[in-house]
Amino acid sequence: MPFSLVTAAADQEVTATRSRQLRRSREFLAAVSFMVKGGYHPGANATTYALARDFAQRMHLSKDGHVVYGVAAVQDRLGLSRSTIMKHTRILRELGLLAFVEHGNARRNALRARLGERFGPGSGFRRTATLYAPCAPPLWDEAEGRLRAGGGYTSRIRSFTAAGRARAVKHARRPRAHRPAPRTPSCVVVSHNGPAPVSGGRSKDSARPPAHQPGHRRERDSQACHFVFTSGQTAAAIAYAQRVRPHIWWAQGGCLRQLAFALRPLIVSGFGWEETVHELSRWSVPLRPTSLVGYVSSQIRRRARTGLLALREGLLAPGRQLPVDELGERHARMLSARQERFAPVFARYRQVHAGSLRAALRLARTPSPRPASGSTPWLREADTSFYAAQRPDYTHTSVLEIYRRRAERLPPPSAPHPPTVPGAALLAELADHAAAVAACARLRAQLGEWERSARLAPEPYSQGDGKQGSGR
Repeated sequence: MPFSLVTAAADQEVTATRSRQLRRSREFLAAVSFMVKGGYHPGANATTYALARDFAQRMHLSKDGHVVYGVAAVQDRLGLSRSTIMKHTRILRELGLLAFVEHGNARRNALRARLGERFGPGSGFRRTATLYAPCAPPLWDEAEGRLRAGGGYTSRIRSFTAAGRARAVKHARRPRAHRPAPRTPSCVVVSHNGPAPVSGGRSKDSARPPAHQPGHRRERDSQACHFVFTSGQTAAAIAYAQRVRPHIWWAQGGCLRQLAFALRPLIVSGFGWEETVHELSRWSVPLRPTSLVGYVSSQIRRRARTGLLALREGLLAPGRQLPVDELGERHARMLSARQERFAPVFARYRQVHAGSLRAALRLARTPSPRPASGSTPWLREADTSFYAAQRPDYTHTSVLEIYRRRAERLPPPSAPHPPTVPGAALLAELADHAAAVAACARLRAQLGEWERSARLAPEPYSQGDGKQGSGR
């Protein structure tokens, strides 16, 4: 098939190009390598391939494979001048490997179309960027033995030639380490809309060796090895996950294909999407998981094995069980290894540190004598003095009477100077008061006796009384 460069600007649009749409970066790089090495453009070289590789690394950010041009960012990544980047971008367009999706416009506001009804005063201005669509030229499809259905950007591969079929079979039989990763489930999450990482240590995959290393056998997921979904069932599962995801906050940043893949055990077990929402809402998730498919799969396995989730019988493979040590050999080996490891350390401890540490511990456990108090509390005496001040029957004893009895039992002061014992002066004052009260009581009693005797004594007769003079 003769090839001619696409030099007309009108033929470099996605609506007019003859090249086929590409979504996978490896196919785009294979097409670029074929066209550059074939010498179909006199200016194509290694720089052209390096620029194409930069475009390919960003194809996964769009479901259609479209790439933002971003000349300034490409300059920072590749270290090339602006004119060099624009030159080799033009070469890729002329080879039919790139097509315009949208032309950059410094006067058009990209935020107006992106925000829609939310756009208003204060939203700002951002000029429209140039969008490119990586494409497959017809010459490369013919060299690979692919036959197209239709023409232009929307054409698809309908069949292969004999050489193309042999090449495709050889490609499918390559070792797994050299084949690209499968597209289902998609593990690509847009960075600005992805889940927040879970803090607390390094990643769980940081110490795991790569799957292609010799001697390492990567275990397949235990819940994915019992059933296979067809393309129609996969589409239904994605629609199922699309209903579930808006109701689960920690799953809203993940990919629908990931969530649909992780929910397959529930789908196969007959869970409706409302029941799945109810089940996922019961999980206590503090942060958005880094790996949505890994977290949901592990939680389903754990809850099914602990009896918290009822799934179809035989759906999950049994978990790995440790061998039972019925004879205790493994325990004995552990004890012997521990003895060999710690016996020298314990022997050195007994020789060097045991004596001093035990003496310090004995000293710390010995109770220290309490220091004698230098002062005597006021109004404190022996219990016998307190009980002696009570009545014999210990009833109807007032506080004032108790203190009076205690004051009466105190010996008189032997020295005229004030006592030095705290409280002695108060007790002496109470004793004087009690003696005065007793003296007053005695005087009051004597006066009462005198008054009674005076009232009972007969009055003497008066000589001037006429009654006495009558002789009665």
